[in-house]
Amino acid sequence: MKVVFKNIVSAREKTIADLKQISYLPVDPDAVNETVFLLKDPNVNFAMLSKKILRDHGLLTRVLSSANSPGTGLPQKIYTIDRAIIILGLEKIKTIITEAAEDRSFIMNDSDDWYRNTFWRHSILVANAAKSISEDLRYKKPGHVFITGLMHDIGIFIIRNFFPDEYSKIEDLAEEDGFSHIKAEEVILGLSHSEIGKILLEQWNLPDQISDAVENHHFPSNAEEGIIISSIVHLADFMVSRYGMSNNHWDRNLVLDEGITAILKLNNGEYEERIPFAYQDMLTEILSEKRKKEENYS
Repeated sequence: MKVVFKNIVSAREKTIADLKQISYLPVDPDAVNETVFLLKDPNVNFAMLSKKILRDHGLLTRVLSSANSPGTGLPQKIYTIDRAIIILGLEKIKTIITEAAEDRSFIMNDSDDWYRNTFWRHSILVANAAKSISEDLRYKKPGHVFITGLMHDIGIFIIRNFFPDEYSKIEDLAEEDGFSHIKAEEVILGLSHSEIGKILLEQWNLPDQISDAVENHHFPSNAEEGIIISSIVHLADFMVSRYGMSNNHWDRNLVLDEGITAILKLNNGEYEERIPFAYQDMLTEILSEKRKKEENYS
């Protein structure tokens, strides 16, 4: 047991050191090219530009990181892309997108379409479900919840792209030895994907509420600053997984944190009966719209 613990601590230290070297996330070439094309229009629609940036985690994190950098001198953190575009201005956005497009080392090589077919689909379903739940619960900042929903599993994206050998070992442990993916992550990397996500988001100056919610999206009762956001995203994640709306097998053994009943002031049992049922049609509609867009695109 002591040997295993020592190995995990050693793996944790190495992983943290490696994470410090990560400046950006890889970007989806299709998303970048579409955004570059849109920016050629001198009268570009900001709402459309925001939607394009939100389609890609690499662009999303670059823009939010820039908007929240100490150099902006803002007293408050920026949570949404709409606000970031206003703060940075169109010329700065163009620079960020152009640099992302020209840096070939950060262009995603997604030969198996894992990003589009698995990671992105799961992320957007959770984000939309979380936003709808937050609106129903009259949470004042649904945009913050949406962004967190998009980024809740960003640690998995980081592991797959920057730790490919470890990613394969995690998959093997989960498949062959019956480990949960979170436990397998901790054994191989010394950190869970939730912790990895938090470390990178903090490193990129994103708001503490988002990084705290990402770290605790599997166990929102442990959250502090982002406890409401984390609880809503956790519920949305549970719903998407329960109804098999995404093929994100890393969540196949997801357990609902019953502490959200008190945190979100839900009636006992309501989260498991009424709410998932109420949103099933919405999730189906979102997935259907995404498939139609993919068919039109192809």
